[in-house]
Amino acid sequence: GTITRWRDHVEAGEGTTIEARFADGGAAVLAHDRHRMITGWPDAALLSGVLTAMATDAGLDFTPVPEPIRLRRRGDWTFVFNYGDTPWNVPAGARMILGDRSVAPSDLAIYRLD
Repeated sequence: GTITRWRDHVEAGEGTTIEARFADGGAAVLAHDRHRMITGWPDAALLSGVLTAMATDAGLDFTPVPEPIRLRRRGDWTFVFNYGDTPWNVPAGARMILGDRSVAPSDLAIYRLD
């Protein structure tokens, strides 16, 4: 990913590591414990990469989805809303409660993972 619009020039403090750098060597992503700092306005790829790394580090269970797909979990049930123009397939191993494995555009489905 890249930084757009603006960039901060920062130095890593004690206990802070630099996880990503700009081409000129400046800090792009800093980490301290469970915290991250992106030193500018990230594009979607950079923001997604940092958030994915943070969720993985925290041991969170998550499902990456494209922009037009919305997932909502309530207990064991996962609700899928497809606001896009193309079908989206639910994860392998899902037991369908409502709808089809291939969630059509402007449709919804409910599943649970056993």
